[in-house]
Amino acid sequence: MRSSTRRHDALVMLSGITSAFLVVSGIQVLSGRIDGVASMVFVLAVFLISMYTDGYLWGLAASLLCVLAVNFAFRSPYFAFNFTLPENLFSALVMLVVSIMTSTLTTRIKLQEQLRMESETEKMRANLLRAVSHDLRTPLTSISGNAGILMENGAVLSASKKKALYASIYDDSMWLINLVENLLSIT
Repeated sequence: MRSSTRRHDALVMLSGITSAFLVVSGIQVLSGRIDGVASMVFVLAVFLISMYTDGYLWGLAASLLCVLAVNFAFRSPYFAFNFTLPENLFSALVMLVVSIMTSTLTTRIKLQEQLRMESETEKMRANLLRAVSHDLRTPLTSISGNAGILMENGAVLSASKKKALYASIYDDSMWLINLVENLLSIT
């Protein structure tokens, strides 16, 4: 499961950065300029990557790669890295902050969802135990009561009354056997 999650996260990051690069390139081809658009599109990509991946690593890596992509391909001087310009440093800072905040919020939401699921599971387990204990107690009370009557008054009871009490004990015990078998088949 861990490797499939990593694969999913890597695919999300790759597709997010590639999509942002293609969108900005398309805007540049259509309009001829991209003043400030590149940074905004890549910030959106960082946000989406941070939101749809697990943990902080993918968002931080995406922000670093997006800063490099914007700086290298969409800022003057083109196809060269220049981190002395304030807008490059500012876009790097914004992407880093966006990725950290989004990753933090996403991690908290996933944790709350996991706690909610565990709480629901525990509630279902408690309801099942309550129902099972009730379903076990009812026939046991009948069996115990009928056996007590037979033990205390067995000599004075008529044969038909004894037979009815034995039949009741037998029916309730069979019901319990079926209940236990059903519980075992469920588990």
